[in-house]
Amino acid sequence: MNHMGDSKTEQLALCQKYGTVFFESPAFLKVGMSWNVKDGARPVHGLRHMPEGNTTGWYIWGED
Repeated sequence: MNHMGDSKTEQLALCQKYGTVFFESPAFLKVGMSWNVKDGARPVHGLRHMPEGNTTGWYIWGED
């Protein structure tokens, strides 16, 4: 099994565990990410809105 398959399987399992609906995030769609994550800010947080246009709906940021 390839890495993408493993990732999707893990995501599906987490959604089932927490009773939420799985929405796939295709690799060709955009993710919003704060610059401070690249700069090493920790911990990292994520929030997902409903996907819209050419985005996944994900926004990722780190605490300063």
